[in-house]
Amino acid sequence: MESDDHYENTDMVFEGIDGAEAETFIRSVQRTSRAQGRTRDNEWITDLVSTCMAGEALRWYVELDEDTQNDWKLLRKAILRQYPSPTQPSAPSSSLPTIPIPAAAATPPNSFHSIQLAQTSKATYRIRLYFANRKSEFFLSTDHTGQVCLTKNVARAFNVHKTPGNELRLIDNGLETQRMICRIWYFRAPNGQSPSGAMDCALLFVSDSRGNNPPTRTFTGATQVANWALGKDGWLQSFSYINQTKYQHQYQAAAGRTEGDPTRAYMLPGLQHWQIESDWIFTMKLEPV
Repeated sequence: MESDDHYENTDMVFEGIDGAEAETFIRSVQRTSRAQGRTRDNEWITDLVSTCMAGEALRWYVELDEDTQNDWKLLRKAILRQYPSPTQPSAPSSSLPTIPIPAAAATPPNSFHSIQLAQTSKATYRIRLYFANRKSEFFLSTDHTGQVCLTKNVARAFNVHKTPGNELRLIDNGLETQRMICRIWYFRAPNGQSPSGAMDCALLFVSDSRGNNPPTRTFTGATQVANWALGKDGWLQSFSYINQTKYQHQYQAAAGRTEGDPTRAYMLPGLQHWQIESDWIFTMKLEPV
């Protein structure tokens, strides 16, 4: 492959702001590839696109499956579906190509965006927990270390907004912050960016005001922002891809079902491997505040 300086365009950045930006970005990519004589060079184009992603778009992009990332025809369709024009409805959750979770490859695990506050009129939700498909008294909250835990205290429950990039951002005194629910995996994968396999497990935490992980010596794998698919009636789901196989995450109350219990994320093979009690597995639903 030729050197990056043959096609570098520092002005071509896609942040996932809206559908108009998505259309402009796709046109820019096509013009650039034509100018470089690369209109039929799929690998060159997808490499170029990968360097242009930023912000919300980058977080969404890194969660796409490899088939979509490496095929310009599929990728541009996914971009337009994720960021529709103002005259088109947003894509339903069932059409999402994948659920975003990892942080960008070039970003160190502890390096999240710093906190920014902004007034917002978005809908605000709590995250209600269901055990065995039955509504419980528990919500998601956090303890003094930053780990995500269970609480029955509505005043301590997370208040969140859902972003266009499928993240859940915490609300503080009516203001949306950039604090988000994240995962840190137990094992370190060879690429350092993903679960080590379908039997890996993850600790859930919330980034602090500086975007740092909670102190832990046992979870040493990749740190990822948790992105979500919003199903019918507000049900939350998230996924990982292991060797091109899609696994839905399963969530567990690590110490049972009591106030302050920490939470973990698994994939189905992991639940079986770790012999997790089925009574401790929960599902989540956004509940309007």
